[in-house]
Amino acid sequence: MGIKPGESAPKSGQYEVVGPRGGRTGKEVTLPKGHTAPPTQSLASLISWLIQQKTSLASNAHAPVSSLAGALH
Repeated sequence: MGIKPGESAPKSGQYEVVGPRGGRTGKEVTLPKGHTAPPTQSLASLISWLIQQKTSLASNAHAPVSSLAGALH
């Protein structure tokens, strides 16, 4: 089960946007534990972020989050 846009990441890792039926999109971001999942462009209530690979990022580490503006339609 994934996390919704705006929710905190329970674990550090690479998260991919997945559709309401689990369809993969290829859009990923790196989220340290405790950081907020970014918004998505479409069907925000049905979209979630699913962890694809755990990382060893510290919870207070500053890691860039890819901008998805305009990437999801």
